[in-house]
Amino acid sequence: MRKPLSTLKPKSKINLTGDGDILLISCYELGQQPLGVIALASRLESLNYKPSIADLAITPITIAPISTAKLIGISVPMLTALRLGCLALKTIKKINPNCHVIFYGLYASLNKSYLKTLGVDECYGGEFIEPFITEMNALQNITTKAPPQGDNKPTVAYNRQALPPLDQYAKLILNNKQYTVGHVASTRGCKHMCLHCPITPIYNGTFYVHKAPEVIEEIRNLVAAGAKHITFGDPDFLNGPTHALRITKSMHDNFPDITFDFTTKIEHILKYPKQIEALKENGALYLISAIESFNDDVLQNLNKGHTGADIHKALDFLNNISLPLRPSLVPFTPWETLSSYNILLDTLANRNLIDQIEPVHLSIRLLIPPGSALLENDSMKPYLTTLDQEAFSWQWHHPDLAMDQLAKKVATVVDNDTASGTDPLITFDSVRALAKEMFTGKPQKRIERVIDIARPRPPRLTETWFCCAEPNKQQLSAFSVNDENCCHDSNVNGTNCC
Repeated sequence: MRKPLSTLKPKSKINLTGDGDILLISCYELGQQPLGVIALASRLESLNYKPSIADLAITPITIAPISTAKLIGISVPMLTALRLGCLALKTIKKINPNCHVIFYGLYASLNKSYLKTLGVDECYGGEFIEPFITEMNALQNITTKAPPQGDNKPTVAYNRQALPPLDQYAKLILNNKQYTVGHVASTRGCKHMCLHCPITPIYNGTFYVHKAPEVIEEIRNLVAAGAKHITFGDPDFLNGPTHALRITKSMHDNFPDITFDFTTKIEHILKYPKQIEALKENGALYLISAIESFNDDVLQNLNKGHTGADIHKALDFLNNISLPLRPSLVPFTPWETLSSYNILLDTLANRNLIDQIEPVHLSIRLLIPPGSALLENDSMKPYLTTLDQEAFSWQWHHPDLAMDQLAKKVATVVDNDTASGTDPLITFDSVRALAKEMFTGKPQKRIERVIDIARPRPPRLTETWFCCAEPNKQQLSAFSVNDENCCHDSNVNGTNCC
């Protein structure tokens, strides 16, 4: 009789120096080249290992690299990636049950206990590179201790050659034309303590700065590979405003036609107006900020560090300097109400933000992973129910059942419209009609508007999904193995791997 997967272990000593012995998998990183995989692969190459890379957001999973791997690392920096990573794990265990599997990234350490019951051998959080190497050494009975990670960790140039070309990833849309985008980060971690953020329990207010010359060299390589725009993937680009200005000034001096986008908090927009203006002069095309809600009760309970009035001040400032804001939202929390959700939608319309926000943000429901700082928040405790291991989140109920019902309806509309390529204006109008109907108790007629698909829209990326959302239909389809090496219609080790 076959042993349970969780009891199958690799031999006491394995050799990981051959081609294909180590496989690093990315499942999703916001449509960008996966920095978590690139950083780890480059570090391993500097130690003379030869890792293979698979980015399942671009290329469907196949048997060949899985069957030969002795060690597989799966990058899970966000919920979408984690859900997809667990689907990949099922395939891996059926093809190669004795392979040693490590999950790494923010959501790996938060969900370590449950992931191990699925057959994952180890889990590492935000600072994963050196623990991963230590684990590799233990598998090979190598006693050399890996150097500590942090400011003094050895740094190496990233090698992106094993990944699909840049032009297969998310593009910048500007004036209805598409441009190739490169993805870098100048820092990791975050000094802020937003209670719902998965970075908070992992980094606890600390962040690390990547050396400016190395970041600039990364940008140089991306431009050489065809990038016309750079996305800075920092959790908050203005955690180190001088660092950000130094990097973007050098980038602009060397590549004056290259534009970029970055993410920062509303409070930083208000605190550093001159630096924001300087970033625009250096090529900033737009910025992203997690405004979450216009409801002050929500913002206070999430410890966001800004108010609804602050968002309006930031929008006024950015409008004055012609720098578009692309907001992200968490509109379904215990403190949002039917009234305030409708106010949120009205505000987005009145401030001409509909075209500056992806529809998925209208549907995001507060995610509370194991270890979340929100679990210690007294105002959250009355709404918590149970930990749903399979959903990787604590379940909670809204004090108004109608809000939970609305959340499900909005999520269905957004998922279906995203899959069908529906114009965001139409999706917004559908959501707005649903919200008003739930609030008033009266059927609402959706706004009839003429949609000009060629209308001028703010700059944005072609990627429409979000890190805290459940995988959509298109993302799930990547886990059907279907090429000449696949198992889609065949039997692997007595079990269909898909």
